Amino acid sequence: MNVNKLFSRRWAQWKEQLQKQTKSKFFREGLPFILFVVIGSFGLKEICSIRYEFKTTVETVQVPISEEEYQERNKHEKELVESYKKIDYEKWRNKRIWRESDEGKKFS
Repeated sequence: MNVNKLFSRRWAQWKEQLQKQTKSKFFREGLPFILFVVIGSFGLKEICSIRYEFKTTVETVQVPISEEEYQERNKHEKELVESYKKIDYEKWRNKRIWRESDEGKKFS
C-alpha cells in the first residue's frame, strides 16, 4: 500500500509538470519543427538512395573505323590548327565596334 501512495504522488507531480510543459511555446512549435527536420532528413536519404539504385548505366562501345573515316573526322581540326598558325599575333590590335551610343566619339 505504501508503494501505491508513493507512485500516485509521483504520478500527480509528473502529470502537473507535463501539463506545464505542454503549454510552453517550445513544446507547441519548436519540438514539432525539430522532429519534422530530423525525420524529414531520414526520409530524403531514403528517397535519394532510390535514385542511385535504379540509375541506368550506359556502356559505350567503340566501333572500329577505317583510316579514311578517321581522316575525314579530323579534317576540320587540322584546318583549325593551320588557321591559328597563320594568324600574326604581333600585329594584332583590339578594335572597338561602333555602337549607336558612341555617336560623336572618335576611336583610333
